[in-house]
Amino acid sequence: MLLSIFVAIGGREVWTGSGGKFLAPGPYASTDAYLAALLNVPNASERCLEVMSKLYSKRTVFYFCPPREPRGDFVYGVLSYLSWPQDMRKVEIGQAELADKLGSIDRSSASAFIFFELQSPSEFSRGLHVGPNLSVALLQAPQ
Repeated sequence: MLLSIFVAIGGREVWTGSGGKFLAPGPYASTDAYLAALLNVPNASERCLEVMSKLYSKRTVFYFCPPREPRGDFVYGVLSYLSWPQDMRKVEIGQAELADKLGSIDRSSASAFIFFELQSPSEFSRGLHVGPNLSVALLQAPQ
């Protein structure tokens, strides 16, 4: 009896699709759903687009995240999608090695450093923040 009630109610819910309201309507509904879950930021797609529009398009954006972090992979994928055709490179690195890696990158070839779930070094403390886990440090254009 209980099983038949569960099947009837569950079947009706699947059939009607919760009134068609799986995602909030809007041009960025799917990416907002991903980013809201990963970054805890409402309307994160628009915020990310705003930040990415400030980058210099001919230079590379470096995205730093902890190694083997699935959420970092998803955020990288969404940012790459939103910033296309901007060249982005993902660097999986631990907090202890971050400063050395940043020192080894030719800054004239980079337009920004993005840090996901990593504490950005103090020289980048004035970066742009998209929620508590993602910061973007814009680099100066070469003279």
